Amino acid sequence: MNNILFERLKLVFSLGKDTEPNTEMLEANQYKIRVSQFINESTSSLPLDARHCGNGKLSDMIIFIGKNAPDYDNWFGRMSWIEKTNWVKEHGKPYCLLFVKVSLVDDYYTIYFNCWNIEKDSERLGVVSLAAPNEKWALVQQTIKKLIENSGFIFANDELLREKVPFIETWGGNEIPDKDPRWDDNHFEPDPIPASIYDCLFGEY
Repeated sequence: MNNILFERLKLVFSLGKDTEPNTEMLEANQYKIRVSQFINESTSSLPLDARHCGNGKLSDMIIFIGKNAPDYDNWFGRMSWIEKTNWVKEHGKPYCLLFVKVSLVDDYYTIYFNCWNIEKDSERLGVVSLAAPNEKWALVQQTIKKLIENSGFIFANDELLREKVPFIETWGGNEIPDKDPRWDDNHFEPDPIPASIYDCLFGEY
């Protein structure tokens, strides 16, 4: 964690809990203008449509979809599994969504894919979360990363996101296995633990 991020987290989480950010400190540095600029440049320079939606209290989600593919609402709300399978088979390519998660806390982002494709062994449609992009989408991802970084955002890699923040606490229950007998006690409350940088930048408390 560099000094700029350190000071930013101290400012936003002055109460020392990842569930109690100072919301007046979010979306700094003309955040909305820069995100809007990034989306407009992405959809004008690439064959993509974008869906901008709030994901959590500390981040926004931007979902990119190929222009000739079913839109988000159709894929998740209207199309049956059979219709999805037929679309993938007829077009001979996976249905891919590119997710860009942008922090409201500081100028960082993450990027990943979910892809639906025909499984070789079963010939059925399957979904791969956090999928590796194919050659076409790898080029799209490269351009997307360049555009969002031109708008002043920094890629948050896994090493950074796993780093603990000693002055900010988070709920400790995620570190306790589901079968731990302590969960049988209705009054059990896990002790807080140091939050990770992921919790602080992109958490969904």
